[in-house]
Amino acid sequence: MSRGAWIGVAAFFVVVATVPAWITQQVAGEVSKQPFDPVPERLISGVRPGYVFLGNSMLDTRIIPGVFAEQAGAPAMIFSIPGVMSAAWYLQLKHQIAAADPAPAMVFVLFRDTHLTRPQLRTGGRYAKWLESLRPDEDEELAAVLAGSAEHLPWYARAWGLPQWWLGWLYPADKALRRGQHWLPEVGLRLLGRDEAKRKELRVRLDRTFGRDRFRDASGADVMPSASEAVYDFNGSVGWSFLPLMLSEAESAGIRLCFVRVRTRRAAMGLPEPEALSQYMRDLKTWLTRRKACFVDMKFNPAISLDWYSDGDHIRPSRREAYTRLFYDAVRDQLP
Repeated sequence: MSRGAWIGVAAFFVVVATVPAWITQQVAGEVSKQPFDPVPERLISGVRPGYVFLGNSMLDTRIIPGVFAEQAGAPAMIFSIPGVMSAAWYLQLKHQIAAADPAPAMVFVLFRDTHLTRPQLRTGGRYAKWLESLRPDEDEELAAVLAGSAEHLPWYARAWGLPQWWLGWLYPADKALRRGQHWLPEVGLRLLGRDEAKRKELRVRLDRTFGRDRFRDASGADVMPSASEAVYDFNGSVGWSFLPLMLSEAESAGIRLCFVRVRTRRAAMGLPEPEALSQYMRDLKTWLTRRKACFVDMKFNPAISLDWYSDGDHIRPSRREAYTRLFYDAVRDQLP
């Protein structure tokens, strides 16, 4: 290949790499910090629930608060954020639930397997905006846990940190998405006409069309544990997780925490659980009960059969009421 051809190839790759980056940088611009959301604290102070539920879609597709409240004899509320993990649950507990007056008597946290001791999960990218909205100011404990836990990541995960940061700076797709997520849908709706009533009707139809109850049955989703879940060392990881901070905040507010492991599709299929994970759950239970928190493992409830599941580990809408009643039976002896 001639020298001119090599120069042409190099110029092509420079253009391909830099032009999309420049466009993304212009679209992303500066994204302001997500403001703190005080609504949950105000709702709790106003409703005065005896029970509050924290979780992600594992909670949202399982528990009907009205059904649980009817059985428990006290109001119940759920605060679920799709996709978030323990960092968000810690912030919700500290800044929105424990800060309420009065605080609830009990808080349930629904989780899967080792997610309680993996503090780095779902803290970057689009999840960062959620974390911003869950704290009024910078949270030093949050930063300390994330920094400390990063030191315990495998070498390949730490090595990936620098190129990941560089790619995020060069192609700030998350920032562009956060900046445009509110006005882009409105632009599309306005292109269809100026009638506000019709646009409102279309918004409702779109919400219904893309609701979780219309998701396809993804039988293979979320069945096998990821490679990062191959190591289950509770005692070696709890010290740099959010668990100690959550228990401390709950104790100060007079709240009893109850951690509930959900039954996954994998368990309903009868697939064996690694012995290392079983030992992890035993260690978790021992650690929590010694600190007067409760632990309930719903993995072994055979009533939650495979036909209860929709996509991945989510429960079908038609089974939520039955699941809520099973949940109440599982935790009834732990209620204050």
